[in-house]
Amino acid sequence: MSPCSSFWILRSWLPVQRMLPHDSETTGERPSRLACAALPDKGSEVWEMTIRQFEDIEGWKAARILANAVYDMTMDGAFARDYGLSDQIRRAAGSAMHNIAEGFDAGSGPEFIKFLRYSQRSCTQVKSQLYLALDRDYITSVEFRRVLNLADTAHARVGGFIKYLLQQGRRPAQAPQQRTRNDKP
Repeated sequence: MSPCSSFWILRSWLPVQRMLPHDSETTGERPSRLACAALPDKGSEVWEMTIRQFEDIEGWKAARILANAVYDMTMDGAFARDYGLSDQIRRAAGSAMHNIAEGFDAGSGPEFIKFLRYSQRSCTQVKSQLYLALDRDYITSVEFRRVLNLADTAHARVGGFIKYLLQQGRRPAQAPQQRTRNDKP
């Protein structure tokens, strides 16, 4: 596994809860995902989460769930036979997660935020296309609401991450680079 060039430190207030460590924490593959410090006056904990790869981003996880739901929904019936709409909604759902991954390697905070906003727009495209699928009777109102909620969730999580990055004024910190013998100290 190659070292990542970017990572973010997130801090937030959460109700007191214990979280199990990620399986790889004990193997030494990645740094600790969660470090908690109790705050007795608030009855809460502060947690820090280091994002070392795009798969750690909650918005990407939500967009992945959305993309899989869209693919499942478009595999059968009349929706599967409408190649144009089926392809378009699949591309939009995939784009929601792919833009987060691409932006993660963009190299700067403002560039990353630009790609996060593209991801949000893709979630909105999915929502619009869901209305057309409902109007064409390709999906039921139950399927419509379920996938619409997934699109809203992905949009909100990405938006929350954007808001956090803008409020903190954080740029991605550079991960330590390993030096070779030819590099000067």
